[in-house]
Amino acid sequence: MSAADPAAFAASVRRAAKAGPYVVERTEGGFTMTAEVTGPPQARGRRDRERLTHVVVLDPAAGTYAVTDRRERLGEAESAGSLLRLDRKVPVDPGVEAHRMLASAAAELGWTPARTPISPALVAGITAAVLAAVLVVALLLIL
Repeated sequence: MSAADPAAFAASVRRAAKAGPYVVERTEGGFTMTAEVTGPPQARGRRDRERLTHVVVLDPAAGTYAVTDRRERLGEAESAGSLLRLDRKVPVDPGVEAHRMLASAAAELGWTPARTPISPALVAGITAAVLAAVLVVALLLIL
């Protein structure tokens, strides 16, 4: 079994997820982690049911993984039932816990997070903001 074995990574996350609300399912390019929870209180104390999905894409050749998170509203919760409630009484958000499980399993097995490339639009936006700030300061000094 190599350090970048997708099956071992998914199995390790599946074992860690047994204690929480997540279900881990293998996909062609990696695996998904899915949980249904009740969200924090909204207006008038109403809570929404939500589905949290973390899509994990693995690159065994590079030994890297990438995670895309999705939060989908399912409707108003009638009762908490077996769903995990997200509020101040719950110390850990399941989304945060999912990322901790992934990072822990990855570290044990030698996987590393894939680097996210910097968007050219982000670079252009930051550059424009800095230039605008310099222009404002220059105008204030002139006036």
